[in-house]
Amino acid sequence: MKIGERIKQVRTAKDLSQKPVALALAMNQAQFSRIEGGRTDPALSVIEKIAQAPPPWR
Repeated sequence: MKIGERIKQVRTAKDLSQKPVALALAMNQAQFSRIEGGRTDPALSVIEKIAQAPPPWR
């Protein structure tokens, strides 16, 4: 499983849409969509933001 697929799996399991998660990560929703869709690989700094994101994401 690729990282974007795993991010989407966690987000959908928590019944969240992309927009609030992207806002919690201080990122553009379009960029978040590209990461989830596997069209771009997230930078290490983005992975760190996701790992340290506040609830409801975690």
